[in-house]
Amino acid sequence: LVRAEQAAQTLQGVAYDPSGAVMPGVTVTLQTGDAKAVSTTDASGQFAFAGVPSGRHVLEVKVPGFKAFRQEVDLQREGDWERTVTLQVGQVQE
Repeated sequence: LVRAEQAAQTLQGVAYDPSGAVMPGVTVTLQTGDAKAVSTTDASGQFAFAGVPSGRHVLEVKVPGFKAFRQEVDLQREGDWERTVTLQVGQVQE
């Protein structure tokens, strides 16, 4: 019986506003089941979550003045571990 590797990896990405400008200081949340991790974008709009296992997760970004961003991601060992978040102008999220 051979087991597939379940190595944890780093999920990373960049947050942009509608004009394509990077958004520093934005809080990004990654939820896996009941576990939640939080990252803040740096001066280049980049965020990262280290030690993320393969599987299903939810990526969320909420910024006042923009519509909430929510994306379900199914990360596989050989999958896409980079995400681009483009926020759209909208009502303030509570």
